[in-house]
Amino acid sequence: MTATTAIPQPMIDKPPAVADYAARAAFYELEYDDTADLPFLLAQVGPGVTSILEAPCGVGRVTLPLSATGRSITALDLEVAMIERLAERARQMPNGALIEGVVADLRAVRLCRRFDLVMSPAEGVQLFLDDDDLDRAITTLARHVDRGGRLLIDCATFDPAAPDDPRDQPGYFSPGLADGTEILEWRRPFDAVGATGGGGRMTRWRTQWNTGPTIRFRFRYLVETADAAVPAAFTSTLELRRPDRARIEAAAAAAGLVLHGLAGDRRGKPFADGAPRMVFDFRRG
Repeated sequence: MTATTAIPQPMIDKPPAVADYAARAAFYELEYDDTADLPFLLAQVGPGVTSILEAPCGVGRVTLPLSATGRSITALDLEVAMIERLAERARQMPNGALIEGVVADLRAVRLCRRFDLVMSPAEGVQLFLDDDDLDRAITTLARHVDRGGRLLIDCATFDPAAPDDPRDQPGYFSPGLADGTEILEWRRPFDAVGATGGGGRMTRWRTQWNTGPTIRFRFRYLVETADAAVPAAFTSTLELRRPDRARIEAAAAAAGLVLHGLAGDRRGKPFADGAPRMVFDFRRG
């Protein structure tokens, strides 16, 4: 992985949903290890794709498998800690040198180059609760698409009536769970995660609330390690908006892209009401 690049940005407040991500970077790959979308995303890397932009990238859940395709990848995230952890992981990968990590704000960054494939996987744009912030994020993604290139935006609808299919539903969302009900999601052992050094076990509980335009989550954690007399306990919150189809399409169109397709799952089924996902496929002619 090439040296981390920090892009100077205008001062824009971070969305509340990402405010505590930096502190969780060491455990992020333990929390978010879902691979359900990887076959779909890897299938988008066709023969004409030589360069890829992924934003936001976290600590490389998608970035690292993409590197196996041999393409040049630029991975962008707001949090320095996420890109630093991605760099650590990339150094252990055969094609890690193909990855460039960029610390930047998706609402304002200009990379001065375009890409054959731009992707925002796994609810990334749904972090932007403010309409203007969402418009800026979509505009940024769209303007980095090269001529003949594509922009893929993968959103969860969070429709409570949608099928509870693990191929399409986020691992942290349960369509039928009653508001305010806390559930034990998982207990996972780890040998050495991020900068934590030794091994141990993490437990996570989740509560979710359907507010209408958004879905709110509260996560409770317990981290137990052999060298700590008292387990570490902490909480975090997350709020994601439901996808605004008209706004996303309008922002992409204003940046010169054309909607080529809208799928309701990751296998290409056309979108219809009650679908678990909105997968936008935009093209630049």
